[in-house]
Amino acid sequence: MASPAMISSRAWLRHKRVIGVFNGKGGVGKTTLAALLAYLLWQAGLRVLYLDFNTQGNGSRREFNLFEAGTEVWESDGEEHSVLDDDGQALVRATINGEKLVPVEVPGHPGLFIGHGGMKISQLLKYIGAINDDEKAELINAMLRASHEDYDAIVLDSPPENPDTQRALLSAVRYAVFPAKTDAASLADGLRLLGREFDLVQERYNPHLELLGGMLFATQLKAPGVDKAGRKMGAPWLELLNKMAFLLGGEELACPVHMPYKETVAIKTRDYRRNVVALEALGVEEGWPKSEMEPIIAVSAAWTEATRFFLQRIADLQAAASVPAQGGAPAGAVTA
Repeated sequence: MASPAMISSRAWLRHKRVIGVFNGKGGVGKTTLAALLAYLLWQAGLRVLYLDFNTQGNGSRREFNLFEAGTEVWESDGEEHSVLDDDGQALVRATINGEKLVPVEVPGHPGLFIGHGGMKISQLLKYIGAINDDEKAELINAMLRASHEDYDAIVLDSPPENPDTQRALLSAVRYAVFPAKTDAASLADGLRLLGREFDLVQERYNPHLELLGGMLFATQLKAPGVDKAGRKMGAPWLELLNKMAFLLGGEELACPVHMPYKETVAIKTRDYRRNVVALEALGVEEGWPKSEMEPIIAVSAAWTEATRFFLQRIADLQAAASVPAQGGAPAGAVTA
């Protein structure tokens, strides 16, 4: 059971939207989902902080366009980077010292902030691996406790294949999301391992931790429906969705949105350094041809629906835990 000191140090979490996205494997949609959670919360009018704990920094470099602030070339790799890109230095320093983070604000998006990822994050991952379990549990929590008052919501993108850092992040978030692919290593094995870690952290360190649910990502399986000949489709996908629901512990925890993967859309999001929702808006603004827009619109709609599923889960959990304020609205409910 969590000690009184652990519980007291997380009192700030009870009424905060602090969301972590987790899976032990890479390539399961973790970064895309984390970035879209942050982006749609920001679109709903909230001040949002997105924290990228990945050494590649793909979330902060590819999902949000920081290049409007100007560019520079790093001698280490010969590539262009935004002048706002510190390769993770600010996030590393604030986390190790337990101090308030000074993030960067996304150009043209007032109220949307980023704790940048990058190769310097490797210093933090090594540090986390070297400290004991109780220190791991307090590390991220201390930085967030010092930083949270400036934001309505915080979204953390966890690194793959790093159980020590996953534990540190689970110990510091209010809500957890587990995306997975349909292969056994990601779905069955990955969710079981995450489930055990979730239960341990919830019991020993973070009693406020709640599971929002999981989603199946980048499936090549057909969506449920009926083809032109009147034949039912999608049975294999539904079978895997039911398996995810079983592994997570309830039907309400499995996001029912079929998530297609289209390589052309993925390439465009990387090239334009925008998440798919922002990419769709850019395409409409610039009048891209219908043949280019159709796959972007389809992927954007699926991601938006999936993201709103998890935001509604937060609203439902907050409504269940809150005493209705005057007028009947639960305090702090997410309306995105």
